[in-house]
Amino acid sequence: MFRLLSSVFILGFVCLVNGQVTLESCRMECGHVLGVQTTKGAAVQAGRPGPTGPVGPKGQKGDEGQLCTGCGEESEVGQLREEVNNMKQLLRPRSCQDVSTRKPKWSKGGVYTIYPNPGSQVGVQVYCDLVTDGGGWMVFQRRKDGSENFFRGWDDYVSGFGNLEGEFWLGLDVIHNLTANNEYEMRVDLEDFDGNKSHAVHSNFVVSGAPLYALAVSGYSGNAGAAMRSASFSTKDRDQDSIAGSCAELYKGGWWYNNCHAANLNGLYLTGQHDSYANGVNWEPWRGYHYSLKISEMKLRRK
Repeated sequence: MFRLLSSVFILGFVCLVNGQVTLESCRMECGHVLGVQTTKGAAVQAGRPGPTGPVGPKGQKGDEGQLCTGCGEESEVGQLREEVNNMKQLLRPRSCQDVSTRKPKWSKGGVYTIYPNPGSQVGVQVYCDLVTDGGGWMVFQRRKDGSENFFRGWDDYVSGFGNLEGEFWLGLDVIHNLTANNEYEMRVDLEDFDGNKSHAVHSNFVVSGAPLYALAVSGYSGNAGAAMRSASFSTKDRDQDSIAGSCAELYKGGWWYNNCHAANLNGLYLTGQHDSYANGVNWEPWRGYHYSLKISEMKLRRK
């Protein structure tokens, strides 16, 4: 008996020394040493679940969440981009009338970029008259001092030329794009070398596209007389008038010549009275064919 107990004590010590500290390993080793047969116990089945406990107290109401119309980082970026685009549209004037509503009180006019086509990011630099008859006019032609040559070819008249702060022609392409849907009225302001002024307004002013860039004009009012005529545009190298010769060559300009003109605002800058016939900056109903005006401005405004 003493031997058996000693063996068990020694075995337990060996188990601890060897790190075999699990009960199962010591039992197996003990059975081997003592010659005692051991068997693996049967698996213990889980007991039945106990009865359900009482319902706990109701928790506090959480913070109310915000309505999500498109959750996630991607939708937030998209919403931000849309807001930025809306701000850009608000900052992009479609016309000189938009410029007029935002101008400083002291501003009488100047060069601005407008975006006449909704949704387009392509702007057009124009000169806005913010004073005349309530303002909002986009100037597309100006003569004032003879500094610019207006006896030019077709390509120049299509694309435009000159200085927006001085003498210039905005270009037939731009004029057509603006007026094609008959959304603009047109005004001409004139001044002679004695400081006398007059004007003409047309409620309908439409210029067709290439190659004719034909003018359709009607609805006159003013005190200068009705001198604009419906016709195709002609230059010295593109004759589209209705006579056998070339009106542009005869009267030294680029214009809506028919047979030939009652106005020649793109003619030669001849500084007042001149002996030559109808080739100056003429407006026949007001000062006739032998007087070249000091100032002419042609301008458009949304109706």
